[in-house]
Formats: sequence, structure tokens, C-alpha cells
Amino acid sequence: MSEQTAHPPFPLERLLRRLRLAGFDISPADRLRVLQMLDGAGPAYLREPQQLKYLLAPLLAKSAVEQERFYEIFDRYWEEITQPLESPQKEPFEWKPIHRWAALAGVLLAISGVFLWFVLKPHPTPLKVYFEAAGEPAFGDTLLLRNLSTPQDSARIDFTWQMLDSSGSELLREKVSPEDWALILSEDLPQDLRARLIAREFGSEVRDTFETSLQVRCSQPPKSPSIQLSNPNAVRPGESVVLSVQNGALDGLQYRWNIAGQIFEGPTVQYRFDSAGLYRVALTALRPNAKGYCTARSTLQLSVGEEKAFLAIKPLRRDAVRPAAAFSWGWTLLGVLLGGLAFYFWGAWYNRPYPQP
Repeated sequence: MSEQTAHPPFPLERLLRRLRLAGFDISPADRLRVLQMLDGAGPAYLREPQQLKYLLAPLLAKSAVEQERFYEIFDRYWEEITQPLESPQKEPFEWKPIHRWAALAGVLLAISGVFLWFVLKPHPTPLKVYFEAAGEPAFGDTLLLRNLSTPQDSARIDFTWQMLDSSGSELLREKVSPEDWALILSEDLPQDLRARLIAREFGSEVRDTFETSLQVRCSQPPKSPSIQLSNPNAVRPGESVVLSVQNGALDGLQYRWNIAGQIFEGPTVQYRFDSAGLYRVALTALRPNAKGYCTARSTLQLSVGEEKAFLAIKPLRRDAVRPAAAFSWGWTLLGVLLGGLAFYFWGAWYNRPYPQP
């Protein structure tokens, strides 16, 4: 396999090629003489083209006509290789009205596009945990805790239900599920509970927690007792009134009275109202030694003496200043468009051509 050797170009090769195209007979001997001349005295005249021209003419021109022709070709050649390259000058861009309108339309379209992208892009719903208990919990029943959190995407959010004691330090029950929690309230649970729901987003530190306190009733709570007065008519100041449980007391129940802040025990109580006014009477029936809250309560508003009409005294309140306008994206976009148009017409007026004097 033969290797090709790269030879350096012959000095003044482009000039010799032009001469040959112009009809000069350039032989290898002529090339050798040119090379010998350049190797000897040529380098001193490379920056003096007139002297180099006179040295090359006797070696390449065979007649007076060729000599004159050689001078013309050499001068043109030397002018081309010494003339610096000039880049074509571009005409300055002139802003025409159509260009200004196009630029303004582009800016307005860009602003509108950013606005629409911000408004129409899907915004993830922020995590908000909330639940509520259905009905009043009682031992032996099924407590239903409804998950009302947003969002409830089980592929993105992990939900954990927890049932704790009243202090929140002891974990009693736990379940990992985004669905509602149906929990059977067994007798081994305390009557004061705390329910908690924890939500965590997968792959992030976003989490939210909601908890509430629960009071578990007994399995057989008593019915609300009715209050019976010995004098159902108007009660006068200084008159004693006997208050009792209507239809008699029930076995296994205890009764507690609260009359004007005073506590009395038993199914029947006698109380004297010393002054006229409005009294509040509360009767609580409770079942002792029962698991859970086993109470029922009823209240009675009792008027003693003649009632007097009066107006409730309320403090004066200052009127609050309410804004008459609200923020709107539509009005904001319209204001931006009008502001852009106003700025454009102001610029067109400011850059208007003045008439020649």
C-alpha cells in the first residue's frame, strides 16, 4: 500500500497559473529558475512588488509583448492578494408601521399566552384533611368516621387512621386506608377517645393532620326526664315549689338538679324562689356503674313573678368600610392591553418625523 506525500505549494503558483492561461509557455525549466531566484534574492523583494516584477519578467517573458502583458497580469494579481476582504454592508433596518404593529401584537399575544397558561394550567389541589363522626358513638355500636379530605387520591396520598386515648399518648387502634373507617367500639376501650387522621404525600414532606375528641355513651342510655312542678301556674316570689320527675323515678337511675347554680340530689326537690326573675332549671338522669357516658338531661326556663319587657343592652359598633370593587383577571388583562396601546401610540407620537423647514 503506497503512501501519498503532501508537497508544499510552489511559490507564486497562482501567478504562474494565470500566466499559463494568458498564453505564456511556462516550462519546468522556467519554474526552476523562478525557484532559484526566490531562494536567492527573492525574499528581499517580497515586500517590494515593483522590484519583484522586474526580476520575474526576464525569466518568464520571451518577447516585449509578453513582457508588457506580464506587467499587467502581475499588477492585477498583486492588487488582489493585498486588498483586504470587505464584508458586504447591510442596509439599516427601517421600522415601518406594519413592523411596529407586528411587534406590539407579539408582545400582547405573549402576555395573553402567559396569562392563559397560568389560569388554565392544572393546579394541584392543596392537601386538606378533615373527617366527621356519623351519629353519637356508643359501646357495642359501629363508629363510622367519614373521610372528607381533599384530595383523596390514594395513588398520591397515604392516609392513616388512629384511635388514641384522651391524652393522645397511647395508640389503641390504627388503620391505613383512604376509605371511611368503620370501628367497632368494644368494652375494652375507654369512654374518652381521640380520633386522628394523618395524610402524607408520597415523595414529599407535605402532610396534614386532623383530630377530634369523642365521648362514648353507654349501651343503654336513659331517656330524657320530664320536669313536673307542684304549681304549674305563675310562681310568685317567696313561694316554695316542689319539682319532681314526671311519671315517677325509674329504678337504677340517679337524678341531679341544678337550680340557679345550686345542686340537689334525688327525684324530688323543694325550692323557694326569693325574688322575681327568670330561672333556669336543669335535671340530669344518670345510670351509675355503666360503661361510658350514661346520662340524659332536660332543662326548663321558669319565670317567677310578673315578666317585664326590656330591651337588651348592646354595645355600639362602628360600621365597617367594605370595598366596592373586587379583583378580576379579566379587568386586569384589559388594563394591560390598554396600557400597551397607550404606550405604543405615545412612542409613535414621540418619534414622529418633523416637517422640513
